[in-house]
Amino acid sequence: MMSRYSKLRFAATDDIINYGCLIRRSAVMENKVNDSTSKKSVLVLSVALCIAVVAVIILGIAVIKNTSNDRKLSERVKEVELRSAENAKDIQYVLYLGTNDKDTNQPVYSKEEAKKVAEEILLRHFGGYTIQEAEGGWKDNDKVYQEYTLVIFLSDTSLGSVHKAADELIDKFHQSSILIQSNKTTTEFYAKGA
Repeated sequence: MMSRYSKLRFAATDDIINYGCLIRRSAVMENKVNDSTSKKSVLVLSVALCIAVVAVIILGIAVIKNTSNDRKLSERVKEVELRSAENAKDIQYVLYLGTNDKDTNQPVYSKEEAKKVAEEILLRHFGGYTIQEAEGGWKDNDKVYQEYTLVIFLSDTSLGSVHKAADELIDKFHQSSILIQSNKTTTEFYAKGA
């Protein structure tokens, strides 16, 4: 498909060719080219006109080729953007951090202190976090245990980074382990008007 610019360019090229031929034809037909200087001038003008026409044609071909390449590039960018949106699925890591000592089953910190210690570790490892407070419980040998638990949500990170932070949390809170869930999700940082 030819753009409006291309049509105008080719129309201008046709006009240049027709104008050059008209000048040469009229000069020859009216026999106004009598001396050799005038003949040379018409010849030089004709050659210059032919070179200009060739240059316009080459330019036109280059523009058409670039337009085609630009269209292909634009289609490729759209394809990559769509694929990126599909692959933008993220992993959200949810950590369940108990706060009772693994041996004594007594709280290592008060609720406020536990949250503050966890926040400091998370900020150092991730720069951001979401924490929810929860109460967890389990039964062992017919005895029911209760525990203040911090539920930590992390996105835009890797499992390796989560494990490094979990190692530090396990040490600080005297835990045997931390439950880590990996949930596939799609993450978007939405901003109004963006």
